[in-house]
Amino acid sequence: MLVVFCAVVVVCALVPIQLLKLNAQYYVAIASVSGPDPTRGLSFNLTLSVASWSYGAKACIKPGTRVEVSHRGVQLAMAGPAEVRQLCAEPRERAEQRMVARVTQVPLGHVLDSLTADMRNNVAVFDVTLHLPAGSYGVQGEYRRYKWRTDCGGMRVGDTAVMCPAPNQDEKMG
Repeated sequence: MLVVFCAVVVVCALVPIQLLKLNAQYYVAIASVSGPDPTRGLSFNLTLSVASWSYGAKACIKPGTRVEVSHRGVQLAMAGPAEVRQLCAEPRERAEQRMVARVTQVPLGHVLDSLTADMRNNVAVFDVTLHLPAGSYGVQGEYRRYKWRTDCGGMRVGDTAVMCPAPNQDEKMG
């Protein structure tokens, strides 16, 4: 009887801890591109989101976060720390902010040619990389001390937001 009681106490203590544990997920979408001419450089209107899948902990994106947009390995634009303010989602909620990734480089050569053709045919895929500063919420345990970056993958303009996995996240949650 004592063993059953102890087992019930342990289970009742661990289950709420898991439900209240921080579980943040980060998302990015490219809402639109400024102008169809890549020879002048492109700026991107982005939506950055954070969601808390926890029942007891909010999830935040800290100032200092950067979002880069590239095409075929060439960085085209970046939304830097000045564009990213503190953004928090309450437990079981999602919060988002819009920002502009401004031109950092005008593509040349074959990258420019392929980007121009892809944009003309509405098939351009852009790679997005999210950089979060050290101590960002949602990065727990050994990762908390380090800043980290994650590749959000390829996305087209106007697609739904894509999850950017963190080192401690389980992709099936999103």
